[in-house]
Amino acid sequence: MEALSILEEKIAQLVESKKKDQQKIVELTSELETLQVENTDLSAEVEKLEEALLYTQASSEEAEEKQQQAKASVEELIKSIDGLIASEPQS
Repeated sequence: MEALSILEEKIAQLVESKKKDQQKIVELTSELETLQVENTDLSAEVEKLEEALLYTQASSEEAEEKQQQAKASVEELIKSIDGLIASEPQS
């Protein structure tokens, strides 16, 4: 009879262990779902940031191009003024 008692005890321990395992599986499944939602949200945020970065780079390139055009216009104006000054009769 003692062997039967030990067997019952071992079965009870095994059942308790499996219940804990099942509880852990439920917790991990819930955590996985939460992380999947968070991952989706973060992926969307990364996409928005990449788009903003591309827009900023395009705006920066456009501003640099306009700055170069303005610089070229100023240099051309300086050359024109120098030409006018050089062509005026010296008194």
